[in-house]
Amino acid sequence: MEVAEASKIVENVQRDIDIAFVNELSIVLPRMGVDVDEVLEAADTKWSFHRHYPGIGVGGHCIPVDPYYYLEASNNSGAPSRLVPIARKINEEMPVISASSILNSIEGGAEKKRALVLGYSYKPNIGDTRMTPVQKLAEKLNDEGMEVLVWDPHVESENIPSWIHHVEDPMGVFELEVVILATAHNECINLDWEKLLLNTPTRKIFDGRRAMKASEMESLGWRYSGVGFP
Repeated sequence: MEVAEASKIVENVQRDIDIAFVNELSIVLPRMGVDVDEVLEAADTKWSFHRHYPGIGVGGHCIPVDPYYYLEASNNSGAPSRLVPIARKINEEMPVISASSILNSIEGGAEKKRALVLGYSYKPNIGDTRMTPVQKLAEKLNDEGMEVLVWDPHVESENIPSWIHHVEDPMGVFELEVVILATAHNECINLDWEKLLLNTPTRKIFDGRRAMKASEMESLGWRYSGVGFP
């Protein structure tokens, strides 16, 4: 393996490991009654801390892919990686873990209830859907009987699976059980949340990217939950 190729792989593998750690914290800390976002914000006051953000999962064609090149190379070298498989497993499980958290909050079962998912691409403000974790999250909800509706102003409908209901206007859907912020597009963050609340009788929002302030959403009347939120 050439140095240039190895350096690119190592860069993405390191990011995958770092993200896996904060994703693990987002599972562990709430069980202690601690908000992962507050902990990371406090840690970020130290000059040497390199902050990453937890979320519903990792997508794209670099971070989820390059660890497997490294794993193959390490296996072939006779020194198999022990750290990378664990990090990859954590990040790959986050969409299902997040969906399970949402499902556990639904009273009376999920069947025939509607979830509005805001965002489908794997990162904000682009239309790239390669290996987006939103698909696995939506699959889990759909498997449990929920009707999944997706709004993404950056993604064309043909790039969203046919079993997901693509909506043109998030304000045009009603009787929602939960609203899920899955991709932190500017358009999603800056929605008219007071208006959308009228379409959501349960007032439930799940922030899959910790892009919104819990106190601000609660002041509008939303029942806020999210990745790493106790």
